[in-house]
Amino acid sequence: EQIENHKRRINNLESMIPEAEKAIGYMGERVNTLSNKLAQSKVDEAQIKSNLEAELEAANDTVTEKKFECASLSATVKDMQLQQKNLREKFTTAQEELQEKDTKMFCLSSE
Repeated sequence: EQIENHKRRINNLESMIPEAEKAIGYMGERVNTLSNKLAQSKVDEAQIKSNLEAELEAANDTVTEKKFECASLSATVKDMQLQQKNLREKFTTAQEELQEKDTKMFCLSSE
């Protein structure tokens, strides 16, 4: 009777083998799929990182460029302010000279 029980048990276990092999095959496929997805995500991550680094470098270049532009504009503004000051001084001097000439002319005409 024990031998019969062992035989039945062996038959039951043997009948489970195809299902277990099928499950193992499915799990193997699933592991391969996940492994491929992981590898692809690492490639994607590297590409995204590379793209972000390139964008950051371009942004830094733009910032540097804009700083130079600002410095140049600032120098231009200072130069124009100096020119304006010089022109004001020349204008004031010219007005004073004109006033003196007007005064002299008036004095001469009154004599």
